[in-house]
Amino acid sequence: MLPKDILLLFVNKNDVRKLVIFELLIKNKFISFSKVREEFDLSDRNVKKAITMLVSDIEQYDSQMTIKYSSQIMYLVHSRTFRENILIYEKLKKDYLKGSTLLTLFYKILSKKEYKVYDLSIDLNYSISYCYKLINQCNMIFRLLKLDVEFIVQENSVYVEGHTIDIILFRYYTYILSGIEGNLDSKDYKYISLKNNDVLSKSNKFKINSFMYFIIDTINKYPLRQALVEELFYIGKIGSKYSNSIWKVQSLFPNLEIEGFCFLLILHIAPEVISLNEKISIAKNIKENYIEKPLIYRVIKIIDCANRLEQYSEE
Repeated sequence: MLPKDILLLFVNKNDVRKLVIFELLIKNKFISFSKVREEFDLSDRNVKKAITMLVSDIEQYDSQMTIKYSSQIMYLVHSRTFRENILIYEKLKKDYLKGSTLLTLFYKILSKKEYKVYDLSIDLNYSISYCYKLINQCNMIFRLLKLDVEFIVQENSVYVEGHTIDIILFRYYTYILSGIEGNLDSKDYKYISLKNNDVLSKSNKFKINSFMYFIIDTINKYPLRQALVEELFYIGKIGSKYSNSIWKVQSLFPNLEIEGFCFLLILHIAPEVISLNEKISIAKNIKENYIEKPLIYRVIKIIDCANRLEQYSEE
C-alpha cells in the first residue's frame, strides 16, 4: 500500500481520501469518524460523502461489500479475506492512478533519450506552458524522493540527467504504478526467462520481468560509466557465497554481465524467493566486506526509496 504523501503527488485528493479510508477499514475491524476527520481535516458531512463515493467504486469489484456507519464508527459489511480485500484495494488504486497526468508524463519522457516539448504538448493535450509547469513538478517529486534524477529542458526538448541506477528505479515504479497494460518491447528482452521458475507468483513474475526490462533498456539509453561496471563485477561475487540458498534468484539472470547488480536490487521485489534470514545474512556480508564500495550506498538508498514508493502487504 502506498503512503498518503506519495499518493497525493499523483492522485486527486478525493481519490486519496477513499483509498486511505478503505485501507483503514481493511486493517481495522472498526474505525472512528474522529480518526478519519483528523487524517484529512474533514467535516462529518464530507467524511460521509467520501464513504458514499468509496462504496460506489467498490461495487465495481464486489457488489456485496458495503460500509456501515453511525455517528461514531464505521466498518465493512460482507468483508472478504484480508488478501481479497487488498486485491480490491489494488484494483481501485490502479483505476485512480490511470488518470494521473504526472505518471503519464514520467512514462513518456523516461521512455526516450529526449522528448520535444511541442510533441509532449500534443500527446498530453496541454499547452506548452502547462507542460513546462508539469516538468517542474516532476523535478520537485525527484527531490522529495531523494532521487538523483532531473528533467532538463534545453532547446525546446526535455531529456533526463542523473544516476543510471536511480533512473532505472524510477522508470520501473512509474510503469508499475501507472497500470499501463501491454508488452514491453526490447531486443534484449529475450534473455529474460521466468517460464521454469514456479516459485514466483504471477504478480512477482510481472514485477521482475518489468524490472529487468528497465535495467536493460535504461543501460542501452544511458551507458554506465566504466568504474561502475567494475564495481558491479566485484559485488556480483557476493552471490557465489550463497549459491545453494539463492540459486532460484540467480537463475533469473542468464547472459547478463551485471548479474550482481540485478541480484542486489531484486531482493526487495521478490519476497517469495528468498527468506528474511537469507536477506539479513547477505546484508551482513555486504556491510563487512563491501561497504567501502560506492555502489553499496546507492543500493541502500534505492531500497529505502523503493520502500517509500510502494509498501505492499505480503500478508
